[in-house]
Amino acid sequence: MIQTETVQRARILSALGVATKQTAVSGNQDATVRLRAEEANAQAVVAAQNRQAVLDAQERYGDVGFNACAVVERSQAVATARANEAARMDDIQDLVVNRPNVAQDGQATEDWFDLMKSGSGTSSTAVFNGGTEAEVAQYIDWLMGPPQSNPGSAVGGVQRVDQLQRDAQRSVSQYLLMRASVSNSPDSVDAAIAELSGTWTGTDGGAEWAARLATAPLRAVLLDMSRAEAANLVSEIRALEHQLDLELGLAAFSMARSTKMFEISGSEAQ
Repeated sequence: MIQTETVQRARILSALGVATKQTAVSGNQDATVRLRAEEANAQAVVAAQNRQAVLDAQERYGDVGFNACAVVERSQAVATARANEAARMDDIQDLVVNRPNVAQDGQATEDWFDLMKSGSGTSSTAVFNGGTEAEVAQYIDWLMGPPQSNPGSAVGGVQRVDQLQRDAQRSVSQYLLMRASVSNSPDSVDAAIAELSGTWTGTDGGAEWAARLATAPLRAVLLDMSRAEAANLVSEIRALEHQLDLELGLAAFSMARSTKMFEISGSEAQ
């Protein structure tokens, strides 16, 4: 009897031990599963955040605007043409024989007649169709006529004023002709601005650019708008310069005409 109870008690204790071990193992497995699930969830969240960050960056910075490289290159061409404009005008001026307050001696007059012997340089094509500096200078010399002789110090005040007035008229005329020449050359500021504007308008009047804007992100739209506005501002400044040149030419013409009318009325009075 006692032996039987001992055996049963041993079996019960063994069963309790096995159950305890199974419970512990099961608890460890549950904890491991939960830990692995939480790690996997965290990795998935981080990966999703990284993918979203990449997508946001691509949408924000991936589109640099319509033909961005062409805009930069053509903008640089405008700046280069602007920087070279004054130097080219100086080159033309150095070739002109009949220059105010410079070409007023006998040698200048002789040089002018030698230049005119060829019979060329009588067409304004050189000025308005991108002629060379020498061709433009020769046309200016032909248009201005032979240099005035230097009257020296024997002239009176009236003659001196008249000479200064004629020098001013010649100076304005030469300046406007040189400006017209550099503005109509193939590498002029005007040509570079037209090329820059063509980046957006193209050959279809800007239809391709408009289509790109409709699907572009906000940053690309803002970049395009700022670049187009900058180009438009440069174009308006250039148009203002041409307007100032026109007004300068009209003022010089009015002064020359008034002087001529005064001379005619003076000669009729005599």
